[in-house]
Amino acid sequence: MSKPESIKIEPWTDFPRQSYSLFTDDFVHDKLFTVKVNSKNEKSTVNVKANVNVEKGAPTISDEVKFWFSLPNNRSIYTKLKSKDYIRLHYDHGIVEQWNKKWNLYASLNSNKALENISVRLGAANKSEHCHSDNRLKVEFASDKSQNLTWYNRTVVNHEKFTFGILAAYGITKNLLVKNNLLFGYKINDTANATLRI
Repeated sequence: MSKPESIKIEPWTDFPRQSYSLFTDDFVHDKLFTVKVNSKNEKSTVNVKANVNVEKGAPTISDEVKFWFSLPNNRSIYTKLKSKDYIRLHYDHGIVEQWNKKWNLYASLNSNKALENISVRLGAANKSEHCHSDNRLKVEFASDKSQNLTWYNRTVVNHEKFTFGILAAYGITKNLLVKNNLLFGYKINDTANATLRI
């Protein structure tokens, strides 16, 4: 089973990366030892990862568990748990057609293990052959019962050999542009691409 459509790009507040990388998360100077276990079948996938690091001269262990399984009608549920007090539940509604367009609807809930610092994300992505536009609203619930709203948009347009992308995050509550990035890409041939991120 492949990953749900709405979690293929992690972190969401970034553009898709190329298939190559100079450094990976297992680079020896960053983590002393990493163990990964993956189990996959037609309807579910489980990924377990544990890292051994040295912080201030003492070894520390961090781990995470990712689990997702399919539901009827191409829907799925995704869960991510970390030992460092992190929980994420994510529902992907699959691809639906409305107004002659294809949409991917999804929602997620993040919190710590005490169910504090809760944030909710509601998203709708419009998929087409040359343009992919993803919008989400993030609502953060603070301990003083106040809410913080942020709207995100990530749009990538492809035209022949060129790619253009824009990513923006606007803090609705504080009326502030939190993040903005641009992406320019050019397909040199079938095996090589040039990309500039600003």
